[in-house]
Amino acid sequence: MLRVALLVVAVCVGAAAAVAQEGPVDRRVPPQPGPTPAIQRLPFVSSELPNGIRLVVARRTGVPLVSFTLELGGGASSFDPPALPGAVSLLANLMEQGSRSHPGQQFAEASQRLGVRIALNFGREDGTIGFTAMPNHLESAMHLVAGLAAEPAFDTAAFELVRRRAIQTVTGWQSQLNALATGTFLNAVFGEQHPYAKGLRTTEPLTRITLDDLRAVHREYLQPGRATILVVGDVDPATVRAQVEAAFGGWSGDGAPTRFDYPPLPRRTGASIHLVDLPGATQTQFLIGLPAMPRASPDFYAAVMLRQILGTGLQSRLSQNLRERRGFTYDIWAGFEFGRGPGAFRVVTAVERSKTDSALVEILRELRGIAGEIPIAEAEFEQARQAIASSLVGRFQTVQSTAFALRGIVQQGAGEDFYIDLARRYQEVTREDIVRVARTYLDVDRMVVAVAGDRATIEAMLAKLQLGPIVIHDVEGRPVR
Repeated sequence: MLRVALLVVAVCVGAAAAVAQEGPVDRRVPPQPGPTPAIQRLPFVSSELPNGIRLVVARRTGVPLVSFTLELGGGASSFDPPALPGAVSLLANLMEQGSRSHPGQQFAEASQRLGVRIALNFGREDGTIGFTAMPNHLESAMHLVAGLAAEPAFDTAAFELVRRRAIQTVTGWQSQLNALATGTFLNAVFGEQHPYAKGLRTTEPLTRITLDDLRAVHREYLQPGRATILVVGDVDPATVRAQVEAAFGGWSGDGAPTRFDYPPLPRRTGASIHLVDLPGATQTQFLIGLPAMPRASPDFYAAVMLRQILGTGLQSRLSQNLRERRGFTYDIWAGFEFGRGPGAFRVVTAVERSKTDSALVEILRELRGIAGEIPIAEAEFEQARQAIASSLVGRFQTVQSTAFALRGIVQQGAGEDFYIDLARRYQEVTREDIVRVARTYLDVDRMVVAVAGDRATIEAMLAKLQLGPIVIHDVEGRPVR
């Protein structure tokens, strides 16, 4: 013990001496960041199973964990029945209750024994079933997922439970400012019949969904031909393929790749304000934006840089103006939603209701600024580049984040150098590119302004700004004036 103590003292004295030799540290000056680590290739092995499943395996050594993801091409925008929005999401909730081979509590106990939590997330344009496990539990956990994918339990009592919970959730949305503003924004931007706007605004569709409806959605949606299995971790690709074939080889069906065909967007000739009244609300929720671009657009790279400068983090223009200088809000962000179709650009924030008009004026000022009225300084441009480069490196820190990065490669149909090329494309973006993209997609004179708050207090404030007509909506999204 004495020797250990003497060693610790010696190390501390040596460190202190080294600091003394370097001179005093001026703690008023923030340290400079070190160089950004180089982005590496992400090697992977890809193959196809006889039933049409694509298998992609990336070996990552050093950590005794494996990430497993079963990804489905398509989601609610393609597989929700037209009259039953919310069916795909409800199916995911029901499938979490077990399979025919492991129903209910048996499924929960089997997962617990393996130390895994199998999570289902069926979104708008894709769906995933995934878990993280120790390598020796990978095969057993895959069998649990295979049972869910091919033969969910479809238990009547479980169905009634998840439907009741969904109804409670949607009911709660009708008193939440962000949910009210979001639904109204999507309807105004895309049109009520566009798949990007369709969603649950009321509980009525949920009351009509039956267990047979979910069985039908499952038969159409969960098909091996539109499934990709991604495995990342300390594994042997050949061994994983044998394990996947053993678990999923009996899953039969066709399932051609999902087509993403979206209708034309409504033409907009001017700005408009869409107000949802929530009497007594002390805050005002804003969503401000327009339809923008799909992920495949060549403007994607400049748009990401624009997002970083305008609305990502505390150093962004919006945050510095509305949060730091004026104190209008605690949180504000802006960005693009990149999907298969032209997702929306949006600014999102909530402000104290007495600042409703002032906050909107400043947001629109910043949108005009990024489009050229306020030149992009060299410092903020380089800071955005550095932040994006660092975020790319961060995608490979864990098996889970590496699996997410691998999904990006697969979705783009790219190769092992995808992220190296992505970093290069970001570096090629110029300030002129950012201004051009802002002028193309951030036209303030056609902007949709969705607002949720106390109409009695804020309607007159908004009208004085004379931005465009004010449309009043009820909590279910229907225009009432």
